[in-house]
Amino acid sequence: RGMIPEDLVRHNGVQAPLTKVFTHVLAPRTRTIDTKEHDPVTLLPTVRSRIEALYARIDDPFLPPTPYEGLCDKCARAARCPALGQVAVAVTKGLGLPLPEMFSVDAIAVSEKDRAIAHVLAGALENWAKEVKKQNNAYAAEGGELPGFSVRTRSTGLRIPGEFNGPAKELIARAFALDDDAFLSCCTIKLGELTKLLSQISGAKEMEIKETLKELLAEYATEGSTTFLQKAKRISDAKLLEGLKE
Repeated sequence: RGMIPEDLVRHNGVQAPLTKVFTHVLAPRTRTIDTKEHDPVTLLPTVRSRIEALYARIDDPFLPPTPYEGLCDKCARAARCPALGQVAVAVTKGLGLPLPEMFSVDAIAVSEKDRAIAHVLAGALENWAKEVKKQNNAYAAEGGELPGFSVRTRSTGLRIPGEFNGPAKELIARAFALDDDAFLSCCTIKLGELTKLLSQISGAKEMEIKETLKELLAEYATEGSTTFLQKAKRISDAKLLEGLKE
C-alpha cells in the first residue's frame, strides 16, 4: 500500500505519485508478521532481477546448488544433491565416523558394506539431532536464547480427550442434530486403552481381554505394521563399524 502525505494527495486535480510502498507478510501458523518499507521506483526492478537471478541458477548446469535448511527437506532431489552430500561428509568426518565409498543415497546400492555403514550413520545422526533439539527446546523454554533462533508455538490440531467425549457429543448433537451413528463414524477406538479399562472393570488379565477383543472385532479392527531393520543384539555401533572396516 502507498503512504502519501495528505497535503500531496491532490494538487490541481492531479493524483500525487506514491512516495513509499509497504509490503506485509502474514503467517498465522508461525505467528509471523513481517512489514518492510520500499522505494516504489526501485521495488519492481529489484523483484524482477531477483526472479531472473533465481531462474539463471536453476538453468545453469555448472552452478552447484546451495544447501538451505528451510527448503532442502522439501526438495524431491535432496537424496541426489551434491551440496547436501558435501555437508553430510563434513559432519561425519568431524565426528570421526567412517564413511561409505560414496555418500549419495542412490550410490550405496552398489555395496552391502556401504549400506550397513550408512544405516549406522543415519541412526547415530538422527538420535544425536533429536537429543540436541530436545535439550535446546527445553533451554529456550526456560528463557535461554540461541543466536538466530526464536521460540515459536504451532497448533497440532484441535482434539477432544476421551473423558470429555460424552458431554461433547451432547453439545454437538444439540447444535447440529447429529445422530449416534454419524457421530461414531468420526471416532477412533483405541483398543489399548479399551483393554486397560475392561481389565480394571472386570478384573481379568489384559492379555486375555486383548485376545477376546481380537476375536470379537476381527471383522472391523485393522492392525497396522511397519517394516524396519533391527541391529543384532548385544553389539554396539562402534563394534559394528569396526567390523565393517575390515
